[in-house]
Amino acid sequence: MALVLFRAGRRLTLTGVARNITIKESARGSRRSIMTSERKLEKALDELKTNPYFEKYAEKISKLQETSPEEFLKKIAEKEKKLRVDKEKREEARKFQQASQAKPSLPGINVGLQKKDARLNDVMKVELIEGKSRDEIIQIWQEYHRQKDCISGAMSAQQYKKLFERGKEYPTFLLPLPRSEGYEFILSQFYDTEIHMTPLLWYQVHKENAPECLSMTHYAELAETKDLVLMRGEFDTNSINVQEAQCLVNELQLYYATDDSDRLRMLEKFTKKPDDFKHMDLIANLETISLVPTSEAVNTKTHVNLKCEKMTSPLIQKLLVLNLNKTWKQRLSRHYSKVTSSNFYVTTPIFYVNAGPHIGHLYSAILADSLARYKSMLGYSVQLSTGTDEHGNKVMRAAEASKLPTEQYCKQISQHFKDMCHSFDVGYTEYIRTTEPRHSKALHHFWNVLKENGHIYSGKYSGWYCVADEAFLTTLQLKDIKDSEGKTIKVSIESSHPVEWVEEDNYKFGLSAFQDDLKHWLQDDSVVRPAKFHKILSDWIEEGACLEDLSISRPINRAPWGVPVPEDESQSIYVWLDALVNYLTALGYPEKSYKKFWPPQMQVIGKDILKFHGVYWPAFLMAAGLEPPRSILCHSHWTVDSQKMSKSKGNVISPFDAADFLTADGLRYFLLREAVPYSDANYSKTKAINVVNSELADTFGNLLSRCTGSIINPGKEIPHPAVYVKELQTEAAKSLMISLQSLRTEAQISYEKCNLHHVVDSVMTTLHLANQMVEHHKPWILRKQTDDESKTKLMGTISLALESIRICGLILYPIVPKLSETVLNLLNVPKSKITWEETVPAFLSDEGSNLGTLATDKPILFKRIMNSEG
Repeated sequence: MALVLFRAGRRLTLTGVARNITIKESARGSRRSIMTSERKLEKALDELKTNPYFEKYAEKISKLQETSPEEFLKKIAEKEKKLRVDKEKREEARKFQQASQAKPSLPGINVGLQKKDARLNDVMKVELIEGKSRDEIIQIWQEYHRQKDCISGAMSAQQYKKLFERGKEYPTFLLPLPRSEGYEFILSQFYDTEIHMTPLLWYQVHKENAPECLSMTHYAELAETKDLVLMRGEFDTNSINVQEAQCLVNELQLYYATDDSDRLRMLEKFTKKPDDFKHMDLIANLETISLVPTSEAVNTKTHVNLKCEKMTSPLIQKLLVLNLNKTWKQRLSRHYSKVTSSNFYVTTPIFYVNAGPHIGHLYSAILADSLARYKSMLGYSVQLSTGTDEHGNKVMRAAEASKLPTEQYCKQISQHFKDMCHSFDVGYTEYIRTTEPRHSKALHHFWNVLKENGHIYSGKYSGWYCVADEAFLTTLQLKDIKDSEGKTIKVSIESSHPVEWVEEDNYKFGLSAFQDDLKHWLQDDSVVRPAKFHKILSDWIEEGACLEDLSISRPINRAPWGVPVPEDESQSIYVWLDALVNYLTALGYPEKSYKKFWPPQMQVIGKDILKFHGVYWPAFLMAAGLEPPRSILCHSHWTVDSQKMSKSKGNVISPFDAADFLTADGLRYFLLREAVPYSDANYSKTKAINVVNSELADTFGNLLSRCTGSIINPGKEIPHPAVYVKELQTEAAKSLMISLQSLRTEAQISYEKCNLHHVVDSVMTTLHLANQMVEHHKPWILRKQTDDESKTKLMGTISLALESIRICGLILYPIVPKLSETVLNLLNVPKSKITWEETVPAFLSDEGSNLGTLATDKPILFKRIMNSEG
């Protein structure tokens, strides 16, 4: 039976309840799609009663519904009753949550990692708690999260310290989660100020801990002033509910933040004597604290034995018994079906050819490329598109200034961007130029779909236009300033570029009709990352100032360098609609083959084009009946020596010039290592040289030269670590092995969160430990000894050092592919083995023979750079 929704007085018939929902608008006879879920749809229906015009139009609505007002109101009353019941359940869950000492937070902490910043202003307005007492802050924090799919709470600074100090000692543990079918085991891992929890079955099958069923973050900014650490726990509602999330947090708290001797022994045994660990002791512990009803105790008839394969840690290299039945297996399969999709489409913004490339363009490209390479290592079929945006008056004026024909100018500048991609190993699968015939074909088809669906109409535009931004602006988006001659002019608030008044006939797109759909799309926090930009975009859409109907064409005499409107050559298509459709062109649109990779899983953009990609683009797609992007990664800008990069200041950094002294590998490494998406990064020549010298030449390069040089390893051997490392019983060797076991998971969490700087942090921590291990065992002295024990220790030292190099080379491959290939080729690692699966330490495998000899006599990873500026 079809459900019926109402919007703007029109009848909307819902023809399917699924992820992709087609809605018929009978007023226009057209079709369009919105993206939703059953749960979100039900919530939307529940909220219908809050419409302020409901009573006024109830009778008209009931006629459209073909039922009486009494029947319709009866349905609403039933919905209200359900809401009350749900509210009571939420209140009950909240009370249950408050009754515990521990309350959740996001991801965790691991051995030797640098602290990450978990900032309160990333999740809420800090003004809400300024000047408040400790108790008031806790109450505000709880109220703020009450209606969200997360749990929240607080702890003292002492509790927080104990929790994470113990987390350093015991970074991984299993927790049993009671279910009606039996017990499911959840793998918990500490990582920085975060704790991640993943179903063990998922971890076993996929060898990765993303996505999590629960992740917790701790915000310690108030620890000193208020003796208060706030916690936020985000859980996947498709896999656990609020009570189950709280149950896991309570269990974790009991093991890590109390001094119960039995539980401490369990942690010790699990970590240091895994062969003696008995999973049933966990269940016994759980039942003694009465966290679950007796009816949910283990059903011994539903035991399923699953062999736990060797993964990133010996902690879970043993037989575990999971109580699992068919229902739960099906549920798990359904939940992760989307995650295990084999296709991944990632895009860069296409670069405007009014000027050549600078390091900001390069950063966008290599960031997208790194994420594409990471997904490829996981086994995804990946498409990466990039290219150039070549239409618009700005381009025409730049060509005139260069004294070149516009077409020739575009070709020349586009080639510079293509050369940039080749020089810095951006492995695109499609390079799009918007002047190509295939793009005009796709753009015309897209325009016609919008028109057929009733979203384009003829209109007259009178208002402000910014040539520099190629954007129409309202008065609310402008401010007055004095120019160099003292005259008052209007400029864009966002870009500070001047605007001009235009009056013209053109075609308009009904953007204002999509406010609710855009809000709905943004309900998923992962749609726009980082959270800072999700909030900015959400505020824009809530305010609605950017949602006036949009002019999507200009008279051809005012914008001659563009694609003509289909069947009306007196108009050219708005440059941003033209540019955005490139993401479809790259996949072969309008041919059906584009559907294989649509929608984009990740679109990388700069913060200056957030409005175009976060407002216009999803609205265009919804109007065309296409799914909007799954995720937009919005990064901040680059400054140069702490000043904004601009032509007027003469400080625009060309990537080719920077690579002349830093090398292509060095510049790529520095940009991805230095930048954080949520705030502007700073380029400094001196700092860049110091970073690559310290980390690539010294830390990584020195380790490589130490264990491959003729003094320590004259035979160029690659000893198998499974054979020799067990002979190394020093703390230096053990610390390195623990770090190597956890590195894979740490790096994967950071890659999934698009925090590539944290990937490098984790790798450098491991490489520092590897150098310390070599320094401790002094292989140059062991080489001079003739006894068997010294020879074995020498082989152990070399094998563990080379294994560190191999794993770090693999994990850095998405960030510096050419440099990593140099390392991996030296170690005879074939291209087919550059996969995430290969990041598991070889010393966890069965013993094997030596791995051959090094492929070259004089390996140089990265030559130190001399700073001519001193």
